[in-house]
Amino acid sequence: MLSSRAPAHTARIITLISGLMIGCTLCAGAMTTSDQTEARVANAMQTLDRYNKTHSPVDLEAAIRGLLSSLNLTSIDPKNYIARRRTLVEGWARILHAIEQSYDPTFNPNNPDDLPERCVTPPREPDGRNAPSCSDPRDVHDPKARAEYIEALQKNDEKVRRVSYYHDLHNIDDEAMASLEMQLRAFSAVKAPPDSLVLDNILQEAGINNSRRTEIDGWLRAPTTQER
Repeated sequence: MLSSRAPAHTARIITLISGLMIGCTLCAGAMTTSDQTEARVANAMQTLDRYNKTHSPVDLEAAIRGLLSSLNLTSIDPKNYIARRRTLVEGWARILHAIEQSYDPTFNPNNPDDLPERCVTPPREPDGRNAPSCSDPRDVHDPKARAEYIEALQKNDEKVRRVSYYHDLHNIDDEAMASLEMQLRAFSAVKAPPDSLVLDNILQEAGINNSRRTEIDGWLRAPTTQER
């Protein structure tokens, strides 16, 4: 079962999860092929480095997709499960840290003052006229009132941008967490040896916040991954 953080609309992630889990059922008897995990993770991290410069959600999603597709259990020798899982968790820790750093600490989606208006109402003009909400600035005749209205529209547009960015980032955050959970469960499904203490230390060193670490630690300490 996916984390409750994952939004219902992430059908693409669910499809990838199903495909990987099917692969897990075959990997025990499959012939080991070339292990490209580390190279694929390195490519995903290069994409993450690009995001850290561009701050484009497109680059962040590409990094997540790259890291998600880097795991092919059929190509990994079971002797390397611990090392490969650590490599993947290090990658996810970097992505999640980048996500956490991308949230605007001055924006609160639960604060009405931070939310945009559907329509901005122009200020009343000196002659008493009051153009209706959503008016074109050209319909405000008084120069001072028009300037105030244009400024209000610009501020509202900035609120729209911040809300949109927050929701995009939050959805990407959910996608990253769902992908990490899926990969950890994939390792559990093939009876990879437990390693939760080291994996948690990777999260700590990456600076992941405590509430997120607690959630991930719950996946690490699932019944199939208990420390011996």
